[in-house]
Amino acid sequence: MAHNQSNWLSGSKHQKLQYCRDTATTKAVSLVLAILLASVIASTNQASASEITPRDGVWSGNASIRDIRGCTPELRSEISSDAEDNTLYSENVTFKHPFELKQFNDVWEVDVNWTKHGPNHWTGKYVEVERSLFGSVTITTEVETHLLSDTQIQQSALQTLAFSKGLARKLGTKTPCVIESDITHRHMGNKR
Repeated sequence: MAHNQSNWLSGSKHQKLQYCRDTATTKAVSLVLAILLASVIASTNQASASEITPRDGVWSGNASIRDIRGCTPELRSEISSDAEDNTLYSENVTFKHPFELKQFNDVWEVDVNWTKHGPNHWTGKYVEVERSLFGSVTITTEVETHLLSDTQIQQSALQTLAFSKGLARKLGTKTPCVIESDITHRHMGNKR
């Protein structure tokens, strides 16, 4: 510091101006870096703060059918009557941290490969094959999931039921049956 002061005192007017500019530039660069660092830290904290982790406890899922198309009237009637009891499950759930939607796969009894699209937003798809004496049904389910809060999850599901030739003939249909549903999962309280 003493050396800088002696340069300052003994230097020419040009040297003094150069010293002031260098000091101001250094301070400005330091200030800009500090602001950038603070904004990065704030945005990181904001991103993680916007992620929702569902509460541990009893969860219940309910479905409602929005649309059925491509099905025979008999099949449509059967699907509609099955949907009257719309409770899918009611179970105790404990979540790991950090939360990933695949933690619900066991509760929902599905094997979904989830893709995260942003905070609290996933899509997933799974395929099941059910066999009978008359043939098979391949059920392809596509699900979009939004965590609305730590006590509510909302899903939209699109199921396509494709029948084997023999079963389609037996049912009297040539087209797949498509079912659109809304599914709401709610936290019902503490563990039982």
